Amino acid sequence: WYLFVTMYSSNSMVRVEMDSINQSSNLTFTNMSIAGLNSPWSLKLTNHFGFVMNNQDDKLVRLDFNGNYSNTPTVVQPSISTGFFNNFGFDVAYDCSINSFIGYGTSFSSGAIIKFNFGNSLLNTPSTSTILSGVAGAQGVQLTQENGSWHLFVACNSNNFYNYSLGNSLINAPALLYSTTFNGNLSDPKNI
Repeated sequence: WYLFVTMYSSNSMVRVEMDSINQSSNLTFTNMSIAGLNSPWSLKLTNHFGFVMNNQDDKLVRLDFNGNYSNTPTVVQPSISTGFFNNFGFDVAYDCSINSFIGYGTSFSSGAIIKFNFGNSLLNTPSTSTILSGVAGAQGVQLTQENGSWHLFVACNSNNFYNYSLGNSLINAPALLYSTTFNGNLSDPKNI
């Protein structure tokens, strides 16, 4: 098992190798100094790629593990500009209906939700666009699909949780289904 942790203050990432997910002994720690990390906030791993949202600049850093998470990742160039500072959440998924990887990210300070269209490969430089603004304190973001419909969930430090429908494709414009505070049960949520 591998566990990856972003290290905000040291601008690095740690890989923890575990014999079993059920124990905390026999752990191997590998500190990874990765060019381009600047107060890394969130990490998404998928298809042997990693995506790290920087908090102190406008970059989404893309990592290629070359087919195996035991490899030392290389930074895929060019870096991806979000257009905003204080980036927090990121998620990406593959949409079979359009043969494309689509990602969504948040910018906390601007209240923006950014869409990343990678096309048919995570190695492609994505097109980016701001698809929502005014989502105060946007932090965590999560994509999920249920019964053929995609949803974009956003957690905000204003104790709000948003559920946006993307319909049958990740490329569609988000439509707000509801926002809620879950009856006051959230307190400064960070991620989903």
